[in-house]
Order: sequence, then C-alpha cells, then structure tokens
Amino acid sequence: MNKDIIEKVKNTVALTYRKAAKLSGEAIDYTKIKLKISELNAKLDDKYAQIGIAVYESDETADIDSICSEIADLKEQINDLNIKLCEFKNQKTCSLCGKNAEKDAEYCPGCGNKF
Repeated sequence: MNKDIIEKVKNTVALTYRKAAKLSGEAIDYTKIKLKISELNAKLDDKYAQIGIAVYESDETADIDSICSEIADLKEQINDLNIKLCEFKNQKTCSLCGKNAEKDAEYCPGCGNKF
C-alpha cells in the first residue's frame, strides 16, 4: 500500500515537473519573440527617421527606395513574429484590421470581418 502511494506521488511530481518545464520553455520563447519585436520596431523607427531626415534636408544621395524596402521587410518580420505570439495566446489575427481574436471566433471583434 505504501509503495502504491509513493509511486502515485512520484508520478504526480514527475508529471508536474514536465508541465512546469514545458510552460517555462514556452514563457522563454514568448519573451524572446517580444524582445525581437521590440528590436525590429527600433530598427523600423530608425528607418523612418532616415527618410524624414533625407526629405527634410532634401538629401539627393539618400536611397529612399532602399530604405522603404527595408521598412517593408521589417514590417513583414514583425508581422510574422506577431503571428507566433498569437499562437502562444491561442488567438488569430484579422487580415483586414490586424486585431487579435480568439481562435474559435467567427467574426473579428474589431471590424466584424468574417474569419
């Protein structure tokens, strides 16, 4: 009888440990994604500033098209990371307005778009 109780406790502790390890790993991944998004947003702000300075100073040597291309790339990377964050939160993103909704939602809470 005592062996059964000890075995049950041992199994429960092992299961709890595995669940906690999985959750902490997911929390770390979530945090890494959030940090990467912050880093990309900082780069995005820098690119916008470069365009603003070039336009303000009428800098003919500035390659605004190249900077705009970099901005589009940064926005795409940020969007991809936001999709991963939605997966962590069991959500989806509206393709029209960008608002997040629960995975099982039929309509977007922001714009009413049907998913």
